[in-house]
Amino acid sequence: MTICLNQSATLQASGASSYNWSPSIALSASSGASVVATPLSSITYTVTGSSLGCTSTETIDVDVAPLLNVTVSPANPVICAGETISLSAQGAGQYQWSPGSGLSSINSSIVDANPTATTSYTVIGSSGACSDTANFTITVNPLPVVTVNSPPAICSGDTIQLLASGANSFNWSPSIYLNTGTGSQVSAFPVASTLYTVVGSSLACRDTATVMLTVNPLPILYFSGTDTICYGASTTLSVYGANSYQWSPASGLNVSNAASVIASPLLTTVYTVTGTQLGCSNTNSVTVEVTPLPVLTTSPDITICTGESASLHCSGASTLQWSPSTGLNTSTGSHVQATPVLSQVYTVTGTSNNCQNSAAIEVTVIPVPELVLSPDQLICFGSSVSLSAQGAAGFSWRPVLGLNSDTGSIVLASPSSSTTYTVTGISAGCSDTASVTVGIKPLPQVVVCNDTSICQGQTANLVAGGASSYSWVPIEQLLTSVGERVVAMPHQTTTYIVTGRSNGCDATANVTVEVNPLPEVHFTPGSVSGCMPLTVTFRDSSLTASGSEYAWSMGDTVIENSADATYTFEEPGNYNVVLTVTSPQQCRASLSLPAVSVYSFPEALFALLPEITTILDPVIQLTDLSNDAATWNWSFGDGSIFSNEQNPNHAYSDTGTFLVKLIVKNIHGCADTVTGIVRVNEDYTFYIPNSFSPNADGMNDFFKPLGTGLHDIEMDIYDRWGEIVFSTNSKEGWNGNYNGNSKPCPEGVYVYKLKTLDPKGIFHEYSGHVTLIH
Repeated sequence: MTICLNQSATLQASGASSYNWSPSIALSASSGASVVATPLSSITYTVTGSSLGCTSTETIDVDVAPLLNVTVSPANPVICAGETISLSAQGAGQYQWSPGSGLSSINSSIVDANPTATTSYTVIGSSGACSDTANFTITVNPLPVVTVNSPPAICSGDTIQLLASGANSFNWSPSIYLNTGTGSQVSAFPVASTLYTVVGSSLACRDTATVMLTVNPLPILYFSGTDTICYGASTTLSVYGANSYQWSPASGLNVSNAASVIASPLLTTVYTVTGTQLGCSNTNSVTVEVTPLPVLTTSPDITICTGESASLHCSGASTLQWSPSTGLNTSTGSHVQATPVLSQVYTVTGTSNNCQNSAAIEVTVIPVPELVLSPDQLICFGSSVSLSAQGAAGFSWRPVLGLNSDTGSIVLASPSSSTTYTVTGISAGCSDTASVTVGIKPLPQVVVCNDTSICQGQTANLVAGGASSYSWVPIEQLLTSVGERVVAMPHQTTTYIVTGRSNGCDATANVTVEVNPLPEVHFTPGSVSGCMPLTVTFRDSSLTASGSEYAWSMGDTVIENSADATYTFEEPGNYNVVLTVTSPQQCRASLSLPAVSVYSFPEALFALLPEITTILDPVIQLTDLSNDAATWNWSFGDGSIFSNEQNPNHAYSDTGTFLVKLIVKNIHGCADTVTGIVRVNEDYTFYIPNSFSPNADGMNDFFKPLGTGLHDIEMDIYDRWGEIVFSTNSKEGWNGNYNGNSKPCPEGVYVYKLKTLDPKGIFHEYSGHVTLIH
């Protein structure tokens, strides 16, 4: 007979009193007229029948056919509504499809499917006595319904938004004159009317919509009319090419919304007209050039004295005409000479580019004044004297050098040499002149010593010469304020003035005593401490001038000409640091600070007991033997957390060689480190359970050896007939199934044989019984 894998067959015998079956593999019993066979492969069974001491045998062949594996491709396909897909079944000889709706056949290996909605199908494949089932689903996605907005007509050059809906993604064509070819919203700017097509997609299904975008052309505008006028004139401007118009700017126009307008601009103006037709607008412009009237530039109104002439000037035009001609040397041209007897207003008319303009110049005739002046004077060099004049309304003095003012009836004269001053008296624009001389007595030639420089707290000797007597100011910080020699001790830079007198005239000279400040010496760090050897960089922060010189003293070491100094203190102790700063003016100051404290290191040392142990007794005692230690930091080399105890104990959780490190610090933070080695070796222990229950409850689900130090494990499990049902050469446990498959073994007692290697390389062999409980 033939059965499928994992199926059972009932074997029956008759004609005898008792029966024995062999082999007993995969039989429900080895005796009896009827037994159930569940072989994993084809097998021949022999049955022996006995009656009254006689026996007879027969054989029965049980053929085991392999399991079928029916599959369908494509698996779980996705189509759009209205589409057809071809399905292929494999793995069997005959097929039965269900349900039959939407299928071209229900019993072929290849069928065409066209379901109207998402449908789950089943196909049953069979070959002989074996069958298998495959389930799959055809997903039918609906077609999208794409719509697009109906945009209004646009003008050439405009942009409008096209909006599509009804799908997840969209593609537009033609893509020219679009800002993008994809998306639900695009910006269109075609130059002519265009039919756009949009294809929308959702879940790989598509639909199409179209939209016509009408583009109206812009109107073309043309002008007529005179475009050049004189200032103050008008011109008529006309435009055509559209239905309605709007002019700008409106200034200078009689109207702003007609095809013809009258323009009267005051300046050259660009008029822009916007023409509109079919809702589309365009612009054009025309320039009305305003020819300006001649801008006449004339000499100002002028006042002359009786008998004088006035030169009259005018420019800004091509031709010039003067009137009246009375008192003029000519009546045309840009320059004329006027010599009127009485005051007169002259008019000049200029013409350029056929445009005229006029201007007027008034010539006023005034009588001449008579002057009275003060007498000549004699003064010391550098002194002043008042000079006066009378007989006119206003006065002008020359030369101006040495005068406090060059106008007025009284002026103060301070010439550096004998000078003759001429004063011009003016009344109503007419003038008269007179002169006065101021003579100069020479001043003494006072000289003083050169400017000098001192440091704060020093004195300076000041010496003057070149006169008969001397006085000094300011008198503060002077031992005496008269005489040719004085001693100064200023607190700050001071300029001293010495006045010398000879022949009644005084002269002065200046000398400056510059007081240079002493440097304000500072440096950082002001105080620092650390472990030896301690390298410290001192940085100058003194308040002193650029170019100062520096000298650092650190014990018996001197570092010169460096604003910053770096020094290494090799020995412990407290050190004073002295910085001396000399300014470019050779003013010197020093600062001494107890700046550095250097500390020694502690000595790290410890003992560990024992140095070698086993995993059964993995606790190590650590004893600190350090000198000058204030804090302790232990690491044990096994990844555990650090300890800050002085004498900790530590238990290792695994075998191996571990590096123990101790870091100690003293009260100053100086640290030292020492390391040691700990070895934790394996021990050998063995035990094994006598029963197990592989029911997936997480408790006692596997049968395997337990203990420590187990290596190179080999284990075999035998059933009661001596057949090996499980074998392993690792720590993998037996889950109660036959080797290589998921079929569970029956409950019962099984024999195990096990061999393992201990950490010392010695093999141990064990055997016994284990009870399998389901």
